Amino acid sequence: LAFAKVTATEYAYPLFFMPDSPDGVERCLVLYQHDYNHTELWLWNSKTLAPHKLLLSMYNPAGVRLLPDASGFSFIDNDRIRIKYFQKRSVKTLEFALPFYDITLLQWIAPHAFIFSAKEHGLYHIYYATKEGWSLRIQSGKGRVLYPQKVGDQLFFIERIAEQAVFSCSDFPQELLTYSNDESLT
Repeated sequence: LAFAKVTATEYAYPLFFMPDSPDGVERCLVLYQHDYNHTELWLWNSKTLAPHKLLLSMYNPAGVRLLPDASGFSFIDNDRIRIKYFQKRSVKTLEFALPFYDITLLQWIAPHAFIFSAKEHGLYHIYYATKEGWSLRIQSGKGRVLYPQKVGDQLFFIERIAEQAVFSCSDFPQELLTYSNDESLT
């Protein structure tokens, strides 16, 4: 058998269209991949067909999510959760006291709060966190607890134990439901 060296090319991944813009022009967030280890985030204008770079090249965005109020987006960059508001030039980095890493996708459950899974001391757990940097472990498992989703008052997730994946569900903590729904916090 002969093996050929495969050279990667560039890719563009449309992520989502922006909600209603005042000028009526559709804009799409696009993840642009230069090579296997570097990505950039661009905003594509459907009228002019022109892309606009949203982040400096020092960022390597992954897991991009639109904020609930559409004022910006969150992303994961080298195990740090960051927020970029459309009306601001700088990127906000969320600082947490807990030493977690290998952060998975975020799910925004309120304008100021989100859930995600990450490793802490070698084990995956599910966390509730806020834009202000407050975080709390809300679910632990016997294996890897991944991909949390809040639906109503329930927390759904996948738990991997050895080689088996189990879909699980638990009640979302009541005190966090009240806090998440408090509009005065935004």
